[in-house]
Amino acid sequence: MTQLRLLSVAHNVGLGGAARSLRELIRNYDGADFDLAVPRFASVPDDAAIRSFFGDRLRRICRFWLPWSEVYAGHPTVRQSARSHLLFPLAWRAQQASFERFVRREHYDLVHLNSLVLHPMLRADLPMLLHVREILTEQHDRVRADAARAAGVIFIDEATRKPFTARLPEGHVVLNNPVDMTAVGTLPASLDERLHGRRDHLTVFAMIGDLNAEKGTPFVIDAFREVRSPDVRLVLVGRSADRAAFEQLAAGDSRIILWGEEREIAQVYSAADHVIRGEAYPCVGRTIYEALYAGCGVIVPGAADTNELFERERFADRVRFYAPRDRAAFVAAIEAAAPHRYPTKQGASNVTAYVAEFDRFVRRVLGKA
Repeated sequence: MTQLRLLSVAHNVGLGGAARSLRELIRNYDGADFDLAVPRFASVPDDAAIRSFFGDRLRRICRFWLPWSEVYAGHPTVRQSARSHLLFPLAWRAQQASFERFVRREHYDLVHLNSLVLHPMLRADLPMLLHVREILTEQHDRVRADAARAAGVIFIDEATRKPFTARLPEGHVVLNNPVDMTAVGTLPASLDERLHGRRDHLTVFAMIGDLNAEKGTPFVIDAFREVRSPDVRLVLVGRSADRAAFEQLAAGDSRIILWGEEREIAQVYSAADHVIRGEAYPCVGRTIYEALYAGCGVIVPGAADTNELFERERFADRVRFYAPRDRAAFVAAIEAAAPHRYPTKQGASNVTAYVAEFDRFVRRVLGKA
């Protein structure tokens, strides 16, 4: 079968879910050779750090001013992120022609845009794939029109597909993220000390990812304080610009631990019994599948009878739902889960099946099946 030449365009190459999903694809997709385009701005890691994260199969790394279209649930306000709203669109328009000349000169089979925020890059005369990982919330018509220019669109779940229902691209697929949790099993160092108690006597609830109001961090902290048991812990793992405010909200409750960012994320899943999400709308997301594949339980906003969870039957006994931003329902879910601990982890992976499905879809939309 013909080896494909792909250029993946990453809006973010930090520790977030989009980057982790792209890393699994690049490391495991033998049917393609990958180059990577990353944003030009200063906070992007250097080439050595990028290669360390993505692995040896990554070939060329190139940098461009890329757009960052904030049309998704939870995007920052202009006050919070003026450069995303103002600088990046202008910088992209100034460099758009040179990017498109680069793509044509290099003869890529496919340009893989790894996020909805990159939709302004789509051109009907270039072979482009849009990977929608976010929930579209505004400027629907313009974004749908851009998506219609793609050779193909991948939605990571039904929630991300739903806003496009009125104008679905002809070549599209709903495909769960690649998740490899076979590295779980090793606990973080000094875990008992960090948890303020013996791990084998506690039930550990983890919230993993960017910690902010949109993700529900203040709601989760405030509600968790109402949980009665002294033998539960809430571990908050990820970046936060509001750490001081969250510490104040925790009000000295030693059961609530602000862990900070963690590069060895498998260790967090090894230590956790349950992973929670706190959005104000039904939401599953990558961290929930990472938790399930790691052997944890999960607590998610939404309703069991309407949720489009992948592999529902396989994971049914470890999934609990609660009404979004309903304090009483959230506390009840935590207390119901507290007796259930999952201290021994043997992680699983869906990466082989994911890569095969990704390959089939890409070759179909490119006419190379």
